Amino acid sequence: MIRAVAVAVALCFAQLAMGAEPTGAPLDKTAPISVKDIWGVAIQPLAETGQKATVLFFVMHECPVANGYAPEIARIMSEYSGKGLRSFVVYVENDLTPAKAREHARDYGFKLGAVLDPQHLLVKLAGATMSPEAAVLSPKGEVLYRGRIDDRVTDFGKRRVEPTRRDLRLALDAILAGQSVSDRLTKAIGCYIPEEHPPKPDRK
Repeated sequence: MIRAVAVAVALCFAQLAMGAEPTGAPLDKTAPISVKDIWGVAIQPLAETGQKATVLFFVMHECPVANGYAPEIARIMSEYSGKGLRSFVVYVENDLTPAKAREHARDYGFKLGAVLDPQHLLVKLAGATMSPEAAVLSPKGEVLYRGRIDDRVTDFGKRRVEPTRRDLRLALDAILAGQSVSDRLTKAIGCYIPEEHPPKPDRK
């Protein structure tokens, strides 16, 4: 697994991911997406609960770029949770056990929602291709923003001490202010999310 992640990191920095422009297609309310959280409880992250939007952080637990962003992810989740936003860390590996996910969430400070998406239900809905990558969805399932968290990581082995543009925060602030997001799609730099494979039997 570690070797696979290392290869993914090398590949992803060689070519930045450019996803398709968010389509804004509404989520099919007749078939809400249900996944399990890291404790094995089935939840629907995108269910309407009065939230203004839902933020999904797609990560792979052995991706060094995602782990480097863990403090900022945790800060965003904490700071915006009281502003009418729901947020979840989404573990995308199909072979990650709930126990390992719980350990990672504890070690990296993910104290709020964290779910497993081994079948890539949320990945496909949001159009995510990288770890880490953020997606913001409206209560109706429209993708309002997808891409990088900020511009701290610029290229292979290159990163700024501090970002010059905090893309996700700008998008969230615009949404909370009732404004449209100016840059709905940005380049995410990190580890490529592997294609879906049949998930292994549930393990604890």
